[in-house]
Amino acid sequence: MNGVTAFIDNAFLPAGNGPRLAVIDPATETQVATVEESGAGGVDRAVAAARRAFRDGPWRRMPAVA
Repeated sequence: MNGVTAFIDNAFLPAGNGPRLAVIDPATETQVATVEESGAGGVDRAVAAARRAFRDGPWRRMPAVA
């Protein structure tokens, strides 16, 4: 089982001591990994990165249909 941290703004966040959540494969109902639950700081960082990507990213100016 792999322990995974959050991947935000092109970087893995270091693991903390927060609660871990099981990731379940719905096809087999087996646990395939665990992920750390994000706290307020991680959520704030993710939201800021998403806003920056929307504001500055080239995909924003791409047509919806290719």
